[in-house]
Amino acid sequence: MFYFFFYFIIAIIIVINIFLAIGIFSFFKGALYGAPFVPTRKKIMEKMMELAGNMKNKNIYDLGCGDGRLVFAASEKKANAIGLEISYPVYFLALARKFFTHSSGEIKHKSLWDENLENADVIFLYLLPKMMKKFEQEKIPTLKKGCKIISNGFSFPNIKPIQEIKISSLQGRVLVYEI
Repeated sequence: MFYFFFYFIIAIIIVINIFLAIGIFSFFKGALYGAPFVPTRKKIMEKMMELAGNMKNKNIYDLGCGDGRLVFAASEKKANAIGLEISYPVYFLALARKFFTHSSGEIKHKSLWDENLENADVIFLYLLPKMMKKFEQEKIPTLKKGCKIISNGFSFPNIKPIQEIKISSLQGRVLVYEI
């Protein structure tokens, strides 16, 4: 009987370690594909939502949605809101948040590079400079005219924003682009 419990405890420890390793790998994978998970502060989120304008019945994408806070806020404004998240632990956090908020926003475990964004009306971004450059080269040419891109903190290297808001109390900025 003792050996059974001993092997059972060892098996549990191994399973926990496997899940931890997957979580750590997945977290860094998210950083490699765009940016690490850094929750958007409330004041910045409110400003991003305000800059998006009327979202009713519009297709809103949050690329690298993290815990889904922008997706759920957009869905409250009657938008067709979709969030993409590549990191499994953060994706599951967003799903849990969706469950508890009863949001109509959709959360997908998917890389932003694999999503067709042709129907996007508004795109929320928080990507590191290297990924902003890649997004500019690969995704912007596929977007429809009039699509609004709202970036938290980082700018595109070759496109001028139509608006830049500095949120001095938080040392942050929000940039607005229109295709």
